[in-house]
Amino acid sequence: MSFRLTKEESFSDEIRRIVLEQLTKAADQLSNPKKVDRGVHEARRCIKKVRGVLRLIQPEMRSVYEAENGQLRALGRGLADLRDDAVVLEVFDSLLPKRGNRFDAVRRGLETKHTADVTKIFRETMTGLRAIAKRVEYWPVTHDVDTAMSSGFQATYQRGKKALGKALENASPENLHLFRKRVKEHRFHLSLLFGDETKRLDDLRQLEVLLGDDHNLSVLRDRLDQNPALYGDPLDVSAFQALLTRKQRQLQARALPLGRRLYAMEEADSLMPVSRRTA
Repeated sequence: MSFRLTKEESFSDEIRRIVLEQLTKAADQLSNPKKVDRGVHEARRCIKKVRGVLRLIQPEMRSVYEAENGQLRALGRGLADLRDDAVVLEVFDSLLPKRGNRFDAVRRGLETKHTADVTKIFRETMTGLRAIAKRVEYWPVTHDVDTAMSSGFQATYQRGKKALGKALENASPENLHLFRKRVKEHRFHLSLLFGDETKRLDDLRQLEVLLGDDHNLSVLRDRLDQNPALYGDPLDVSAFQALLTRKQRQLQARALPLGRRLYAMEEADSLMPVSRRTA
């Protein structure tokens, strides 16, 4: 089923259904260590969706939220290096689809991946995901959709607004990445409550892509900084980093005004569905 609340079950049952679907999908994506890039991407996406659901119901979850969110965060981070290995090459190729020979040494250096036991990482992550799935039945989920909407939904919007303020004051990689995470959470909540048929969701996706592209460039820059000698002539590396800087400035020039517009309202009440539903 889709990542959306329906009226077929109670709110609490729907939340559990959605979470279990995402946890199962994430584990399934890691069942084949030979398909690393796709499996890691999809599994991390599912984990982020579950964390987004937890944010919506956080006020009702109390201490359970901290434990489960912390476990999901750790599982996602366990896949991070594998994800970054794939991303840096994709970003390089997107920047220079018709590159000459000047930056070939940079690309060869990027092909040097982290040494990792993929099978072990996948197995441990699947075990962790399945352990969480077994506990979902006992989560203290509210039966009232309005409670979640008036607390978790509003809180997530305000966190996004605060993260935007920090990014506008200082467009550091850390601040922009935090804002991106808050945008993603807000979009997940809108998808749950509205489905995929609103203009705001389209705008949030666009903003998320812009911030995601900026973050990927930061990941690439960090990889270059870790071991500059691996990437050839320092002058070529410096020229390539200048290219990254120009591209990031272009992305931020589009992302931040869009973010300012999407988070212009003081409260998120007008974004909520008009109908009220309890079960």
